[in-house]
Amino acid sequence: MPLAADAASLVKQGESVGIAKRRTALGDDITGLQELLTYGLKGIAAYADHAAVLGKEDPKVYGFFFEALDFLAQPSPTVDQLLAMNLKAGEVNLTVMGLLDAGNTGTYGHPVPTVVRITRSKARPSWCPGTT
Repeated sequence: MPLAADAASLVKQGESVGIAKRRTALGDDITGLQELLTYGLKGIAAYADHAAVLGKEDPKVYGFFFEALDFLAQPSPTVDQLLAMNLKAGEVNLTVMGLLDAGNTGTYGHPVPTVVRITRSKARPSWCPGTT
């Protein structure tokens, strides 16, 4: 479907492929599982980006993005297929969390408990608003 030329046409085009339209065409279960996968991909992408910033990447993770997005473009997935793809997204998420953990501990070291003051202090630092 080519991209519409003006704002009103873009809104109409968006409504033709939106969640409400898919719920009517595919039902609540299929649409819900598609949305679960979509939001799962967003979370995986966020963690993968953080891990990449810390120097940790895995080509299999990037490959899964292509696989899942291609899957979401399929016209009539079954509940079983969607469940399987969502479970695979969970597995890939664990991989990404491992990358993120390795990046964090490799960069900042292993976290250790630290004692912090939990009572209010009367003194305020010079950068704090209202300090003269």
